[in-house]
Amino acid sequence: MEKRTIVRFCLGLLILTLAFSLRPGRFPPYARIDFVQTWTPTYCAQPDVKCRQNLEPTFTLHGLWPADADGKAPTYCSKKRSDQDIDKETTELRDDLLRVWPSVQEGKTSKSFWQYEWNKHGICCLLNVTKMDYFRAAIAQRNNINLLSIFTNAGVKPSWDATYTEAAIENTVEGHTGTAVHVSCKPMNDTHVKLFEIYICLDVPGTNYVDCPPSGNYKRGCWRPGTETSIIIFPPK
Repeated sequence: MEKRTIVRFCLGLLILTLAFSLRPGRFPPYARIDFVQTWTPTYCAQPDVKCRQNLEPTFTLHGLWPADADGKAPTYCSKKRSDQDIDKETTELRDDLLRVWPSVQEGKTSKSFWQYEWNKHGICCLLNVTKMDYFRAAIAQRNNINLLSIFTNAGVKPSWDATYTEAAIENTVEGHTGTAVHVSCKPMNDTHVKLFEIYICLDVPGTNYVDCPPSGNYKRGCWRPGTETSIIIFPPK
């Protein structure tokens, strides 16, 4: 009787051990990384945002967000201190990160911004890239694509008087990347919206451009309800 109890206990322990070892990893697989840049005049005009004084209008890096094939982005994939610690990476790459990925919010340091983006999105890349590779990818991609120059050279310039369609904005960026991109907007009035962010999709390691999947017209805010086309303002300030 005692032997049977011991055997049962050992079998139960073995089953639990096997079940634990076969659990999926805490880092989910993903299909691409969204490389997202924000137009600061639109961002800073939001009522709940207070930006630093005398900011030059520019596209600033928002983040690199892993996403599945449907565009769903996993978040907060680990709370382990060792996974969240980015001191080594942000110290070694500090000067480059300050140049390409600064915080524009008053009272929010750039390092706290990097930490927030890493904890929310970057950690979820650890299945395929290291922390250092993640931040190096951010620097390399931002160095590789200067959106304001691309738009200006194509005659798409910040102005309160000019209007653009979603297709015109996307085509301008796609002429540089060679891949489909996404645009997001913020409401301005009943008929017009303001250019907000550009989504450029990268492969799993974050090194090459890939096509962004199709997105619904209303999903990213660039079409006003009841309109047949997008009317986008590229605000100068």
